[in-house]
Amino acid sequence: MHRLARNVLVFTLTASIGWFLFAALTRARMPEPRIPAFHLFQPEITEISLEADFSACLFDHCPRSYKLVFAPNAPTGSAQASLFGGKEIGVQGGMIQWDDFDKLAELLDSEDFFAWTGDNTGCNDCLITSVSAVRDGQRKTVSYINGNAPLKFWTVQRAIEGTATQVSWYGNKPGLQVGPGVVGQ
Repeated sequence: MHRLARNVLVFTLTASIGWFLFAALTRARMPEPRIPAFHLFQPEITEISLEADFSACLFDHCPRSYKLVFAPNAPTGSAQASLFGGKEIGVQGGMIQWDDFDKLAELLDSEDFFAWTGDNTGCNDCLITSVSAVRDGQRKTVSYINGNAPLKFWTVQRAIEGTATQVSWYGNKPGLQVGPGVVGQ
């Protein structure tokens, strides 16, 4: 009988501790683990673009509006670059290294671009800059009024413009420049 009482006491004590731990752990809020390997399987970015809309500028020395688009081109092992710059520039095409596109995509991921929100509300005649990216068929566009963008937006914008300096442009515009508000020869 003594052995049975001891086994019942051990069982009751173990069950009590188990119940207490279960109750305590189910109510505790634990942070979601950020395991880097899980982030390797997110869909790839298939397009990155920068658009600078200066059409609302009313001064004589306004920069030209432009849109710069980068998209990977798997068969050639490089990325396509397209520049749309109005009647002075027209549409220009070119190529950049695949690694340059990957670095831009990595920058967008590291800055958590797809969680950003822009701010260009309440201004119909402002100079607006937009960064856009496509992932898994969904386009995300973030726009800011020039001069009011946070540092992370400015960093991405300047990285895209810097990558544009590495483009080998086709056609008749060998001196084509893309920079902070400057497009043209």
